[in-house]
Order: sequence, then C-alpha cells, then structure tokens
Amino acid sequence: KCLFGKKSIGDPNDPDFLNRVQELKSSYRGGNIRALDELIEVYQDPDLHAKLRVAAGKTLAQTQHPRALHAISEMVATTTALDYTLLNESISMLGMFSENPKAANALVRSMRTMEKRTNEVHIALVKSLNRVRTKDQILALLDLYEVAKSNMSRTERLLTETLGAIGSDQVVPVLTSVARDPKINIGIRNKAVEILGKKNPTDVAIAFAELLGDPNTNIEVREFALNTMKGVKEENLVLALLNTYNMGKTQYYSLLNTMLAALGEFDDPEVKKAVIEIAHSNDYPTDIRKKAIDKFNKENKYLKKGLAFSPVKFGISFTTQLLNQAGALVSIYKDGSIYLNHGGTEMGQGLFIKVAQVVANEFGVDISRVKVSATSTAKVPNTSPTAASSGSDLNGMAAREACLRIKKNLRHFAVEYYGVNEDDIKFEGSLLLAGKKQIPFDEFIALAYLNRVELFSNGFYKTPKIHFDVVKQKGRPFFYYSYGGCVSEVIVDCLTGEYKLLGVDILHDVGASLNPAIDTGQIVGGYIQGMGWLCSEELKWSESGALLTTGASTYKIPAIGDTPEHFEVKIKPNISNHENTIHKSKAVGEPPLMLAISTWLSIKNAIFNADKENITGLNAPASFEQVFFSLNKTL
Repeated sequence: KCLFGKKSIGDPNDPDFLNRVQELKSSYRGGNIRALDELIEVYQDPDLHAKLRVAAGKTLAQTQHPRALHAISEMVATTTALDYTLLNESISMLGMFSENPKAANALVRSMRTMEKRTNEVHIALVKSLNRVRTKDQILALLDLYEVAKSNMSRTERLLTETLGAIGSDQVVPVLTSVARDPKINIGIRNKAVEILGKKNPTDVAIAFAELLGDPNTNIEVREFALNTMKGVKEENLVLALLNTYNMGKTQYYSLLNTMLAALGEFDDPEVKKAVIEIAHSNDYPTDIRKKAIDKFNKENKYLKKGLAFSPVKFGISFTTQLLNQAGALVSIYKDGSIYLNHGGTEMGQGLFIKVAQVVANEFGVDISRVKVSATSTAKVPNTSPTAASSGSDLNGMAAREACLRIKKNLRHFAVEYYGVNEDDIKFEGSLLLAGKKQIPFDEFIALAYLNRVELFSNGFYKTPKIHFDVVKQKGRPFFYYSYGGCVSEVIVDCLTGEYKLLGVDILHDVGASLNPAIDTGQIVGGYIQGMGWLCSEELKWSESGALLTTGASTYKIPAIGDTPEHFEVKIKPNISNHENTIHKSKAVGEPPLMLAISTWLSIKNAIFNADKENITGLNAPASFEQVFFSLNKTL
C-alpha cells in the first residue's frame, strides 16, 4: 500500500497538498526505496493535478536516481504529457541531469516527436483545406505558410543565440569536433561548419586559412581540427540543436511542397506574394522552385520563367595523339632560387601558378622561390599547343619529372654527406630534414653546389593509355573525363523577346584541385564564355559577304549586367582523379563552357511555358531577336 495513498494527496485544496510530497522525499532519503516508486507513480498519473505531478517530478530530479531519469526522459521524449505546464516543467527537470547524455538524447527525441506531430497536423490541415476552395481557405493556407516560415526563422535565431551564449572558447572546439566526426550525420556536420564560419573568432579564421591552403581539403571536408573536445559539457546541447535545425529544415520544405500542391489550382491574387517569394529564391530545393515557377507562369501572361538542367561529360586529351606530350626544364641556383621553363603558355588562366605550385611542393619550399620564364622552344623543344584544357596535366607532370630527377641527385648527396638513410631525407618547410638534422634549403643547395651536385634537369611527359584508329573509329581517344552539372533560371518578356538570367547553380568536377581559387575562376569564365556563345555572340554578313559584326556595338559579348544576381559555383568535394594525373587533379577550362547549354535550354523552357505547342527549335545564339521570332512564329 502507498505510504500516503495517491488519492489522499491529489486534492489541491488540501492544505498539506505539497507538504506530503516533501514527506515522500524525506522517506526516500531515509532509505525507503518504495517512496521513489510512489513519486514516479504520482508523476506519471494523468488523473492527478499538474501541480502535484510537477512537484513529484522536481523531487525525482533532485534524487538523480537512474529510474527517476528514465521516468522524466520518457515523459519528455514521447511528449505524452499533453499538459504543457507539466511538459515544460519536465523539460526543465531534465536540465538538472546536466552530466548525463541520456537527458540530451531525450530532449532530441522530444524535439523530433513534436516536430513530426506538428508537421503531420499541418499537412493534414492543408490537404483538408484543398477540398474546399474558397477565399477563406486560401487565406488560411497563406497564414500556415507564414507560420512555417516564422517557426523556421525562430529555430535559426534560437540556434544562433544559444550557441552564441555558450561562448567562443567553449562552442568553437565543440563545433570543430562535431564537424570532423564521421559518425555524425553529414547534414549536422555541414551546419556546424556553417556556424563556425559565422562565429569567426581568431582561432576559427586561422583554422579556415589552414584548411583552404591544404590540398587534402578536397578529399575530405577537412580533418577540421585536433580532437581535444572530450568532456565538454555543452557538447550534447550543441548536437541537439544542430540535429533539430537540420530535421526542422527538411520538414519545412515538406510543408512547402504540400502547400504549393494545394495552391496550384487557385487563381487568386492573394496567392501571388507567397509563390513569387519562393520562385525568386534559390535557397529552396529544385522541386519546390519548379512548382513555384509553374505557378508564377500561370499568374503572368507576358512574363514567363524557364528552368533547365544540363550535365557535362568532357573528354580530356588532344585527339591528335602526337600533341599529348610536354617538356620542362628546372634549374636550382646556389642561393636556393628555382628557375622553371615549360612548354605551356600563360594566357591569364593560371597555368604558370599551378606548375610553379607543383615545383614548390616537390622541394617543400614557398612558391615565391620559383620563377617561371616565358615559354621558349630554345629551352624546351617538346612543346604542344596550350589547348584542350591539358596545359596543367602535361606541363605539370613534365615539371614534376624534372624535380624528381634533381631530388634524386640531392638525396644521394645528403645520404653520403650526413650519414643517414635515404628514408630519413625529407624536403619540407623550406628545410632539408636529414634524420634529426634540419638544414635550411638555401644552405643545403649551396653545400650541394660546392660538392659538384647537378642542380638542373629536364623532364618529359607523354599521356599514357590513349590510342584511336580514325579509320575503324575504335580506341581510347581520352585519358579521362571531367564532369559537371548546371541549373539555370531565366525570365523572358514575351512581348519583346528580351530575357534576363536570374540564377545559376554549378557543381563541377576538377578532381583533387591544384588551386581551388583558380579552378573556380576558370569554371565561372568558361560558363560566361559559353553563355556568350549560345545566347548573344552572333555573326552576321552582308549580301556581298562582308562581315557586319565587327566590334562591340554589333558583336555582343556577355557583360557584367548579363551575369545573374545568384551565381553559385561549387567544386565537387571529396573526389580525386582515378587516373595518375598531376596530384590526382583534373583539367578545367573548356569543360565548364558546355555548362551554359542549361541557359539556352532554360530559354527554350520559358518559350514552351508561354506556348505549350511551340516545340520548334530555337536557333543559337538565342539573341533577343531569335527569342522574339520564336515566340511570334506567324510574323
């Protein structure tokens, strides 16, 4: 039998209402384990008054007993406490178990359950409203959209404020640990990296600088920082917040999808504001943007949007086999400076920087030591045109081969001079490491010169595995392929044929990038050049055959005004070339040019959205004039 009897202590009008809970607490402290069981029963009994259950729960939390933790965790995680006062108080009780990870796990389960139930109710509401199409139902749907948007905004604000309140000295190491932990969901890890970037204390800036400068960054989302975070009390809180944010974002998008489907048939001006907001935003997944764009097109007679995606698979190598060769000459002078000549031509594409990086990396020195001379067949006879996007592949490998030959000479000398094994010789940090000895690079080179060591060498490279029989049309014309994808969004004025590029999202494969900054610039430049090729750069001749488009006033290349406001370019992460190219990188230059096909396709899509029967071809380049006549075929 209960010590006091639950019903006898359940009346809030009883003056001893809460005092008797204290007696149960005293009884437990006196060694009566049955008192703990009674407290749990009181806490879990839905028939008792909320005040009494809260008092019993707080007493349980103070005991710190595992069974007490289990009872409170189940109450919060399963959200069975429909009384919000009890639920909120129970959540506060869990906070008293600050050192126990089960408390944080229960909070996360509670967040998931509450979000799921709320989302199910919202979606059911939307689907029900879809059956009764009146003005009031439309307004209700828009209100629901505003609620979802507000909740998402509030979650982001809560995340920022809570993590900010913890303090950089504590939260930065925890976020770093979360970001590099492969056992944690990748969405949570990505959000941790994003918040780190916003935090921006000095130690985070230094960490990012080191990551960006490390070639291994492209193989993995960086071994983000040293794992020194064990025992940090806030870790469970950080994980819970990140997990909830990531989950909430997915369900927010799910709700938008359902809402757009419900609004799809409505023809009402009140709908436009919400739909246009989604259609204009590049923050939403493509399927949601597509629905919003379809709705936008239904609401606008003369302005039509188009959305298109195009992939690229681009073979890398000259199709004329003899051109797939390159040579280089590398010389080291006794002051430690390095002089490099190779067969590639610098045209602003960053080739000289990339090859200089290869040389500097081989000798473990700063790139400032490497001077690249102008291309000359007087020094390197085996040269090929700097074309086919193969400049870095060919000349980088040739330069590396020259460096390896010089390093072989230097290693043999170091082994004899310092009396160490060849495995103990390393070039790094502008030093020669010979066992425990550390010799500055320039001093070691001067010493090698005095001991008559050869400090220059040529290098030669020819692309392997490629062959092609032109007559039989069989063989392997390309060493490997580069891949990419692009989504473009345009808006077309159906009255004039004018159009504007609104957004571009590019994901491109450059293998293990030699220089992400240069490669990103090449992707952007290649795309813009392709946009000109397919959209505006039109050649015209007179009846006598004279070229009419002879200058900037008649031959229209893309200008700054033609670039979209949203222009997102990403290099595909965590990838390297499966073929043995220079540091497992891939060529960049020509492949991104083909990504602009998506822009031409998006214009075609907009024309189709204006006239579903217009399935004729659109000439390239798709100038305003061509678009106008495509929209007005009878003129």
